[in-house]
Amino acid sequence: MAHALDRTSFAGDGAKMMSTILQPLTVENRFDNTRSLRPIRVALLCDYREENWCSMDLVGDMLTDHLAREHENRVHAEQIVPRMPQPFGSRREGFLKNAHRALGRFVAYPSEIRKLRNQFDLFHIVDHSYAHLALELAPERVIVTCHDLDAFSALLPGSTSRSMFRARLARPILTGLQRAARVVCATGATRQQLLQHRLVQAERTYVIHNGVHPAFNANANPHAHDAIARLLKSGESPEVLHVGSTIRRKRIEDVLGIFVKLRARIPKLRLLRVGGVFTSEQQRLVRELGLQNFIDVFPHIDAAQLASVYRRARVLIQPSESEGFGLPVAEAMACGTPVIASDIPALREVGGNAAEYCPVGDIDAWSSRTLALLGENSGRREVRRRTCIEQASQFSWREYASSMANLYREVLAW
Repeated sequence: MAHALDRTSFAGDGAKMMSTILQPLTVENRFDNTRSLRPIRVALLCDYREENWCSMDLVGDMLTDHLAREHENRVHAEQIVPRMPQPFGSRREGFLKNAHRALGRFVAYPSEIRKLRNQFDLFHIVDHSYAHLALELAPERVIVTCHDLDAFSALLPGSTSRSMFRARLARPILTGLQRAARVVCATGATRQQLLQHRLVQAERTYVIHNGVHPAFNANANPHAHDAIARLLKSGESPEVLHVGSTIRRKRIEDVLGIFVKLRARIPKLRLLRVGGVFTSEQQRLVRELGLQNFIDVFPHIDAAQLASVYRRARVLIQPSESEGFGLPVAEAMACGTPVIASDIPALREVGGNAAEYCPVGDIDAWSSRTLALLGENSGRREVRRRTCIEQASQFSWREYASSMANLYREVLAW
């Protein structure tokens, strides 16, 4: 069940907003410890949809759905999905976009959570970048899922970020994470990073892997296939795929560099990209490399259409320098598509022995490995396809929800 919150109007200047950000409120714990046979009431605190962070939306939606269908006698989960306030208009870029995000995340959302804190037995913050919401709640009733360390990277030793504002925003997020009763990590690699930096105590951390949406499978979907075919600039040329956002750690410049080398050997090769349009700097690089006529960048597509893109691609390349889980790796493998991923712990954890790995930033190694994979015979491709599907079968949203339901009961000793 989704719970839409009302928009909030704002008054006061930037100093007042920063005071709210830097001085979290202390809340009284009024939790009634009496137990009954009724289900646990859990609030799933989810991201603003306006942020378009699809992977985080997916986690919240899948958890809500499976808890409702398979654990309703144990857990009554209500998805809290606020609407982002827009006091400066609906502009979605630049300073105003960031201002809306800051006001929404650190003023409006916490204000609404204060109204809800006595209506639920437990609060699960689905995205760690909203962990500051824990500062409005009794800590023993809060679980946070940590997907990666990006949100508080500015506070870590060796950080290259010089933004004092970013560090100030990161502080309450980290403090909220540290106050939570339990921190659930999407991979063991993320948990190890938290422990390595001594951000949380080991005994409060758990690893529960993300799942794979049922749309991602090896069975053809003619309707979705035809919809994707209509969006393509050309017919059935061999295709290399990249799925993900265009943020720095995704290393889009490496994706383009690899593709240039591949096209030198396979002129008909095309690059498919799903996950948002290129930045202006990335568009400039595309033009400099002469690739503008050989790349298809998809608009928003649904899960069935994305699965069709996975199935038609010859290989998925995922050259990120860091990841918390790497959903595209699991999704591509579920569709039987070979994967070449960066040789980093999180992607090795997801890809297992089914994926191929290359060092981050080594364009020659990536292009060589991709060419070898593209040149495999049909027999070898079929073996790889089956291996990928088997590896992906380990990741189930059903199991994810079941593990979460057990954790909820453990935290509350229910």
